[in-house]
Amino acid sequence: MRTVSVWGFALLAVTVISLVGLLGVAMVPVMQKVFYNHLLQFLIALAVGTLVGDALLHLIPHVSSRVLQLRLFCVLSLSLYFLSSLFGKC
Repeated sequence: MRTVSVWGFALLAVTVISLVGLLGVAMVPVMQKVFYNHLLQFLIALAVGTLVGDALLHLIPHVSSRVLQLRLFCVLSLSLYFLSSLFGKC
């Protein structure tokens, strides 16, 4: 593939992803108050969980010499916590 076409596809992908985010922002005034509050709470929880998970998966292995075992433990424990919180509200 030529360099120009790679840059063109990359620019197109970034533009589409950015427009999808703007579409979500544009729909906020149309939503009902109750749905908006639930959506906002979900998005904040998703952002916090993503940042904490990313920090744990990147920083904890630097502390240990057994990197693979520790990463596996972190992924499994975070997955178990997520599943227990997901199914615990049923």
